[in-house]
Amino acid sequence: MTLEELERYNAELLAEIRDSAAKDERARQRGLDAMLCPGLEPLIERARKDGKKPEDIAIEANALLRDQIASTGMMDSLKRDAAPAQKVPMCEAPWINGEQKSPYQRPTLLVGANGRRSR
Repeated sequence: MTLEELERYNAELLAEIRDSAAKDERARQRGLDAMLCPGLEPLIERARKDGKKPEDIAIEANALLRDQIASTGMMDSLKRDAAPAQKVPMCEAPWINGEQKSPYQRPTLLVGANGRRSR
């Protein structure tokens, strides 16, 4: 049966089907709008275009949000760990017990093992 035949023989049924489809589509759009949050925009736009329901993309949305939370947590811990390093003055030689030491000290063990003198 074609759409034209259905419209001609049973217009009330066709109107009921269209109303039901419109109601379902509005509910689907409201569900997708409720899921909208930063980071999920591309996923929700694809779901709108492909005609997917919110329950069809829930697992993928959950995975994206978990990854986003994990990366945010990592960035927070890196910032927290880097905070003390920002207080170290640059371009100064290290000081040990009040004396300035050279950054490189030649190992004496290898010098003695090879029998060479220090230059």
